[in-house]
Amino acid sequence: MNSVEGGLFTFLQTAPTIAAYVGGAGAAAYRDLVLADSPSVYLRFGDQTLPTAADSSGNSLDGVYHNAPTLNVAGALMSDSNTAVGLNGTSQYVSVPENTLLDTGDVFTLEGWFKFSSLTGNPRLLDKGTGGYGLRLLTSSGILQFLRNGFAIIATSSITLSINTWYHVVVVKSGSVTSIYVNGIDVTLAGSNDTMVSTATDLFVGSLNGAGNFVAGTVDEVAVYATALSFTRVVAHYRAAIQPLSVSPSIPRIYPLVLRQDSLILPALTYHTVSGHSELSVDGKGNRLGWKRIQISAWSNARFEAKNIIEAIRELVNGYIGLWDDVNVSVTSFSYAPDMFDHISKVSHSPCQITVFFNEV
Repeated sequence: MNSVEGGLFTFLQTAPTIAAYVGGAGAAAYRDLVLADSPSVYLRFGDQTLPTAADSSGNSLDGVYHNAPTLNVAGALMSDSNTAVGLNGTSQYVSVPENTLLDTGDVFTLEGWFKFSSLTGNPRLLDKGTGGYGLRLLTSSGILQFLRNGFAIIATSSITLSINTWYHVVVVKSGSVTSIYVNGIDVTLAGSNDTMVSTATDLFVGSLNGAGNFVAGTVDEVAVYATALSFTRVVAHYRAAIQPLSVSPSIPRIYPLVLRQDSLILPALTYHTVSGHSELSVDGKGNRLGWKRIQISAWSNARFEAKNIIEAIRELVNGYIGLWDDVNVSVTSFSYAPDMFDHISKVSHSPCQITVFFNEV
């Protein structure tokens, strides 16, 4: 790898925007990242016996399992053996007794992992009673809706959810601005903003007030924060959950495209090929000029995510003129190749080419 390639590789590995999307070596464990963001309550659902759902936040807001849900179900986190809870969709749910720490005002974050076994009855993922926050899935369309219960639909998701797939769902509300993230991507469609109020109601997970709209499926790693998590933190949580902690990026990978027996670790960012070569000349000013063309690919099981990664690279590279390693970059250019989608593996591939024009120093 020459200086141009090495410098670009290092730049993309360490650029915060790219790191937010595709992670990197040594990412902190998911649990540690959640705790670092000071949740008011954090239910991991790794309990071995009923009926207590232990709170890992340090605030002692233990929940209660109702109607004997299934414990020790395989969880959402790739690098963590902690288990999840299975709900039957007809009577089972979890509640956390009312506490002022759960009445977060109008600035807060809701987070959890959900895998639905069936889509019926407009299941309520999280619920804090009339006037408080609510998150539900509309089974007629598969979209998420974030509510001020009984008053307003504040935001909906632009994508649909399906069964037998883990989804990392995060809602961030900071006053009049609300964002819904699914698997680290902002999928918000704005609705009618409304101001949350404190309620005297328990927090319900997997049900509307414990009386209906039950979730059928698996729930894991539910947390409520009294702060608005940033995009970078939301994506950091998601990436920590899906990557093995022991894997380090190496050439030609920027983020590891790791082949397991059953799936790829996605999304991934790779040096798919390195083409072109340096042609040195003199520009009349005594500078030795060259160029290098590098092809990079983003891989994802969601086409919009692969394109978002490439757009982030485009934004970084197109505006960059500076020093990469020992090469003084004069001009960069960027071009797309056609997007591809493999209907067998269900992997989307969004490639790009970066041409770097440089003065050797």
